[in-house]
Amino acid sequence: DGNGISVYGNINMATDSTLQLGVGNDFKLFHNGTTNFIRSANGNIQIDNNSGVVNAKFIPGGASELYYNGTKILETKGYGLDITGGFIQTGSSIVNDNGQFKLGTGGDYKLYHDGSSSYMDNVTGDLYMRNSSGQILIRANTDCYISNYAANEHRAAFKNNGAVELYYDGAKKLETSGNGIIIYGPEGGGGLLNIYADEGDDNADKWRLHANPNGSFYLQNYSQGSWHNNISGAG
Repeated sequence: DGNGISVYGNINMATDSTLQLGVGNDFKLFHNGTTNFIRSANGNIQIDNNSGVVNAKFIPGGASELYYNGTKILETKGYGLDITGGFIQTGSSIVNDNGQFKLGTGGDYKLYHDGSSSYMDNVTGDLYMRNSSGQILIRANTDCYISNYAANEHRAAFKNNGAVELYYDGAKKLETSGNGIIIYGPEGGGGLLNIYADEGDDNADKWRLHANPNGSFYLQNYSQGSWHNNISGAG
């Protein structure tokens, strides 16, 4: 009729025959006996409804895009996927060794496994672990350490079935033991235990136990503006 061709029934085409659309036959549909093909030599392939609301778009040599009610939700990229909005996953995902799960616009926070160890790596700002209900549990089958980023200075160590150790600038200062605690002074320096009463806002509030490297031991007070001995002993 004047609007084109109306077909009632099937259009049967032989294998490798092509249905070609467009002035330059830019859009083709065909079957080669094993695979069905949709090909565009010029322009995108778009799936939409009668109102033009896009459901999917396929760009030759470029991205594939999925939409929800006309809003783009997912786009393929050379590096993977861009997702606008969130997603709900049922089941597990596997990221191979050294593959990274990155968060932040610049990928500043990374989660990954290198084949032998697992990492939570943040390079910008602070890292918070928050729980508004219940406990935060850190569990290790052996020892557990808190260290600096370069991993050359411990801040704290929690030994399996053993001591808890606290450090200052990489030097151990306090260690728990089966009988109590041990306090360490620096090499060549005294070991000090400061005890402040009333928030330590007055000199007389300040007391300390001082183990001197010369073998002496002192109970000292700061009431006179400097440390003076109240009780002393010698080894």
